[in-house]
Amino acid sequence: MSYTAKQLDYFDGTRNDIISLIPKNPHQSVLEIGASRGNTLLKLKTEGYAREVVGLDLFAFEGSNQQHPAIDRFIVADIEKTELDLPASHFDVLIFADVLEHLVNPWEILSKMLHYLRPGGMVIISVPNIREITSLRRIAFEGSFRYDPLGGIFDTTHLRFFCRRDLINMIEGTGSLTLEKAYPIMSLKKSMRGRVNQLTLGVFEQFLTTQYVAVARKKHGPAAS
Repeated sequence: MSYTAKQLDYFDGTRNDIISLIPKNPHQSVLEIGASRGNTLLKLKTEGYAREVVGLDLFAFEGSNQQHPAIDRFIVADIEKTELDLPASHFDVLIFADVLEHLVNPWEILSKMLHYLRPGGMVIISVPNIREITSLRRIAFEGSFRYDPLGGIFDTTHLRFFCRRDLINMIEGTGSLTLEKAYPIMSLKKSMRGRVNQLTLGVFEQFLTTQYVAVARKKHGPAAS
């Protein structure tokens, strides 16, 4: 697994789609796993979505928003090898935006991180969809599981692969989360795929979308971590 071939913009985006799912609350705390250069966290903090924002990523990016004074704390560590010095049941929102597919054991890490989420807190997850039509074509007709060093569903740094059902099973399998929604990202209103999806009444949606986003809540009571 190598990240050295990535272009800078691979790490440089702001996830406005994720931000749009989070209610503005000047009293809440947000923890982002796989926060990259810190752009999403900075927007959450400066635009009043949260009082406290904390990020974690595998890499340090000098001169990036990881060092911005508005970000309360940024941890550079391998989440699968590091015990985090964070308070239990502290955060209101956990973000896993296109990060779980890069982990050896995403199921274990998702469950582990719920320890830091308060009961009733929100978890937002996005993962690429391996069931997407061009991925199936590559496997079925080209006979290849060829990886792409620059990104996409077959990114060389992807260790795990998900369909919509796998994402839901991972969330429900924690025993501590209640799924609120899981929906596709494919620019439904603007793209050709979106128009095809509308014309076919969503029958082929799972083959048209490249990515899924899920929103869940941590349960109250004994089952919660």
